[in-house]
Amino acid sequence: MWKTGIHERDAPELYRLIERFNVEIDTIIVEGIRDEDALRRIGYEGCILRLSRTRGVLGLSLVIRKEHRHEKILILTDFDRRGEELYRKIKNELESVNVKIDEKLRIELKKILEKYSLKTIESIKSLL
Repeated sequence: MWKTGIHERDAPELYRLIERFNVEIDTIIVEGIRDEDALRRIGYEGCILRLSRTRGVLGLSLVIRKEHRHEKILILTDFDRRGEELYRKIKNELESVNVKIDEKLRIELKKILEKYSLKTIESIKSLL
């Protein structure tokens, strides 16, 4: 077992991706506490902001502009219809105030989860 808690032989692509999150991303935005817990359990060590704590997209935007404006941000909402709509809202709001959003790592995670028929961030725990 590697430091992330993931057995590299079981999910090597996820292991490598989480290592990249730790190196390349300053802050990850998630929907709720179970998503945050899943990311912590698989080894993400950086800052996590929960949408549920910031009272929606506008509250999140204020927090980002005030405290995380110059950081590299990754938005990890779920990959279902509702999560994709929420992703677009957050992305559009943050980009309108010149916050840099990493889309590439989100797409890579989505591809990995699709291999296991998973659509939610919290379901990552099932790969442990």
